[in-house]
Amino acid sequence: MDHSIRLGFIGAGTAAEFMLQGLARGGYPANRAAVFDPDADRCGALRDILGVTVAESNQALLGAVDAVVLAVKPQMLEEVLEELETADMASPPLVISVAAGVRTGTLKRLLGEQWSVARVMPNTPAQLGAGISGVFVTPDASEQQRQVAFDFGMAAGDAVWIPEEALMDVVTAVSGSGPAYYFLLTEVLQRTAQELGLDPNTAARLASATALGAATMIDQTGQSPAILRERVTSPGGTTERALEILRNGGFESLFQEAVVGAAIRGRELAEDMED
Repeated sequence: MDHSIRLGFIGAGTAAEFMLQGLARGGYPANRAAVFDPDADRCGALRDILGVTVAESNQALLGAVDAVVLAVKPQMLEEVLEELETADMASPPLVISVAAGVRTGTLKRLLGEQWSVARVMPNTPAQLGAGISGVFVTPDASEQQRQVAFDFGMAAGDAVWIPEEALMDVVTAVSGSGPAYYFLLTEVLQRTAQELGLDPNTAARLASATALGAATMIDQTGQSPAILRERVTSPGGTTERALEILRNGGFESLFQEAVVGAAIRGRELAEDMED
């Protein structure tokens, strides 16, 4: 993130804290960021922990930043955006939304067409700098604003451009919700290991380290998951037996159905916001 860029956060909850921590890990100076939240205690905590500035109001925040991050719950967005709309600004800052299922059209309808909007969808590993964000920016954004949005997404750990906003529902289903899928798989591995006789601590270490090791192999070898799977699956061996059971039970089709279902739910949430 360009250190000359001034960032404002509307909302001082957990999401704002994680994103600010990610920015700090990348070297972004905390005193270039400002926050506002009706909860003065949360604002004070972020000021004391991270060194950010606390704004007196949303309007005061807007006048002092180049980009404003909407770090509030989706059900609170409309109230917040209607308040921002009243701000008389010839060149309003870029608005960055991290809310799943809230389209830029909805944001512009509530804010005004003169506002440029970005959607950034991080995931929970962002709090450790190990996440990834999908980034979409409205066409009216300047090149600098596009770069600010992407750099903000990179604070999660990594970021990818999403060319069409409709695909943000897919991003939500794959990477936004994705950690939960891996948590569930690791949970099942751990529980099964215990049922087969391992003590809880050993079962937990084996399951979590295996998940981390597999992800690291995909990331660092450059090989596709399919090739890596084939290499570990010896004919007639234990892995082949396990994979046969999973396939015969419909694992692949069920998992695909689950991801599609998450994408559809994201689309439904967006449509509900537009009503």
